[in-house]
Amino acid sequence: MRGCIRSFLAMWFRAVILGSLFALAGCSTFERSSIAQTIVIFDPGRGQATAEQAENIAFASIALDTSVQRGLVVLGAQTGEQTHWPISAGGFLSLSQGGLYAVATPQGDLLTTRYGLPEEANAGTPWQLAAPANFSIERHWVDSDGLSHAQRAEGTMTCGEPQRRELLLTELVLESCHVDYTWDSGQTTRAQWWRDPATLRLWEVDEAAWPQGPDISWQVARPWWGS
Repeated sequence: MRGCIRSFLAMWFRAVILGSLFALAGCSTFERSSIAQTIVIFDPGRGQATAEQAENIAFASIALDTSVQRGLVVLGAQTGEQTHWPISAGGFLSLSQGGLYAVATPQGDLLTTRYGLPEEANAGTPWQLAAPANFSIERHWVDSDGLSHAQRAEGTMTCGEPQRRELLLTELVLESCHVDYTWDSGQTTRAQWWRDPATLRLWEVDEAAWPQGPDISWQVARPWWGS
């Protein structure tokens, strides 16, 4: 029964994302990408994404590494600050302003992410705040047994001095920000964000999708936001 519930929710999640991909096609999507090409590029059997693979692809791309999947993923669709990245076997990763919003994995599906920022904050996301910073996060997910969860956590972000960091296709001076989450259940998770100290855009992320959930890591190979 649980497996049936999870299968239904997973199909719903993927249908929503797929629907958004094609609904957006008349606006701002498919300008720099191809879903068919994405599926060919993303092959977990090939191991970690390489600079050679990224060099050969002109589209916006990220090097993805999860608990069970890894490879080079090409942008499937974009509208505003939200991007959708098709993975293998019908999976999707969705980012909002460069941060984790939703993901479909064999270990469960993250359906939504919402952040709560201080009233005085002049920012749209936690990684755009001046460090140190406190904020809240709400996530809704379905675990591998098909059980639905919705939890809130208090988050704290601390950042170090900007340092040079080697990425897949470039080397940048980035700020490393450590994030601690304390969830309503009493469980804790962590995240690591690498952001541009000038634009505050995320170039690399490593975090747990939810308590006892899959680890989701990626770094930008070719950015989707232009020069």
